[in-house]
Amino acid sequence: MDRNGYILERWMSITLRFGIWLSAVLIAIGLIGVALQQQVVHEMTPLTFSTFASHLRSEPFAPQNFLFSGIVLLCFTPLARVLIACIGFMKENDRRFVSITLIVFLLLLIEIVYALFIP
Repeated sequence: MDRNGYILERWMSITLRFGIWLSAVLIAIGLIGVALQQQVVHEMTPLTFSTFASHLRSEPFAPQNFLFSGIVLLCFTPLARVLIACIGFMKENDRRFVSITLIVFLLLLIEIVYALFIP
């Protein structure tokens, strides 16, 4: 493997690790917060992405916000990995893999947007 390929693999690995660990921490903080509030999980109001911003402004440290943030970050982590791969393929001038990764990127993006914005 050449040096550019190694650097690309390294960046993708760092992105995946960082995204997974940060989302795990956010979800753990949210779960601990729910346990400390002694609030039953099924009684919490479900958050959608459209209500998340207003809920975040009114109660920035609510456990639901940490849970939702962790889940959203976990969804966007593979998207970031595919984007990094696409940038790496662009640097290598590999048009075939750029087009394939762009298609995968768009499919992931459509799936995430659909899951977060459409009730």
